[in-house]
Amino acid sequence: MWTFAGVMLDPLTAIGLASAIVQFVDFSSRLVSETKELYHSTEGNSTKNEELQAVTEDLRELCKTLNSAQGRAPGIEPSTDELALLELSGSCNFVADELIAVLEKLRVKSAHEKWGSFKMALKGARKKEKIESIRARLDRVQSQLQIRLTSILR
Repeated sequence: MWTFAGVMLDPLTAIGLASAIVQFVDFSSRLVSETKELYHSTEGNSTKNEELQAVTEDLRELCKTLNSAQGRAPGIEPSTDELALLELSGSCNFVADELIAVLEKLRVKSAHEKWGSFKMALKGARKKEKIESIRARLDRVQSQLQIRLTSILR
């Protein structure tokens, strides 16, 4: 039997307590690290989020270019692949806008403010799953875009 604060714990309870403490320490250290990065950032955002936003904005611009390049001569019907490409590029723009909006909300408004950096780091930790979910959707749309472009270019 283990004791904690004078209370006897069975082995499974002790392991569960130890696991919870390790998780808390891990979360806290990541939160402190993220806070420091945000505090020292010139852009008010983490490097990871800056890179993700830059790639997302580039993909969004590519989709806009695809939409504008779809002009055809009158009387010529677009192929099934071209119609699908137009629909996918619209979906890509929508998902990219959604991801960029979430990332913008995680940007520290005041440079070098400890409390603001901590709040944004905590908010980022809470939004991590949402960001990954949107990113996965964007990856799926991007894969479909590549398949359609390959089909059209053949």
